[in-house]
Amino acid sequence: MTMRFLVFLVFMFMGQSIVADEKETKAIELPEIILGSPNAPHEIVMCFSPTCHHCAEFEEKFLPEVIKEFVDTGKVRFVIRLLTFYDLDFSIGKLTWSKGKEKFIELTKLFLNNQKEWLHPTDIKNEDEKKKLLEEKLTTVAEKLGMEKETLRQKMSIEIDDRTSFLKLFCLENGFTPEETLKALAENTEMEKALASTRMKTLDEKGEMLSYAPAFYMDGKLIDGWADVDTLNKMLKPGYTPIPTKTSKSEGLVSPPWGQTKREVTAEHKDDLQHQTPLGAAVAG
Repeated sequence: MTMRFLVFLVFMFMGQSIVADEKETKAIELPEIILGSPNAPHEIVMCFSPTCHHCAEFEEKFLPEVIKEFVDTGKVRFVIRLLTFYDLDFSIGKLTWSKGKEKFIELTKLFLNNQKEWLHPTDIKNEDEKKKLLEEKLTTVAEKLGMEKETLRQKMSIEIDDRTSFLKLFCLENGFTPEETLKALAENTEMEKALASTRMKTLDEKGEMLSYAPAFYMDGKLIDGWADVDTLNKMLKPGYTPIPTKTSKSEGLVSPPWGQTKREVTAEHKDDLQHQTPLGAAVAG
């Protein structure tokens, strides 16, 4: 076998590997979640993180009025994007998409509005306290499902070191079967790539590397703060110009690591970092 032929085989193998890698990395595209008329004159993109409690705050306190005032009246259409940066973001992402686009908003509200049930226990630092709470929750859920506690533990792989343990039990208490929960949370390369692709798509579109959540865009421009009723009323007046989109690298964009960009640092925010993602926001109700 000549050296030239050997070289040819090497390059042919490398070419096949590259093609295979391209196929493996090509992600499915998740559909946009849009509230309101697609023909509305203005568009707001809301980017949120399931593990951001300020996103939950916005969804609960401000979004219903925004929808009533602007979406239902045809002034604005809302595009809602779930962005994933941490392990539990991916877990919630897979769960919210597991029952199809039609259930996305309903499930997103479920997880955002009940972070104290599945997120807060996961972040408990005291091992004994965390273990005690997990055992109590496991007992409660087992009784509700009419299952033996140890059977449920083994079936769902409930372990103190598994960061999805409280999340699994929360799902079982809120309409998911054990089979649906395990299937949704199982390794799913295609869905995980799709979730990551949504994040990258947003960064590519906006040219923005935000360090806080939630984040809102009006007609492609970053909103300086939250997209609440007062802010949107000002922005929709003739002659109002949104702040220009900036990039952290080129213009030194520095923002607090939590929701509203103009909030001052207070004691209530001292533990926010563990719940935030670099880019996030609220979801619809």
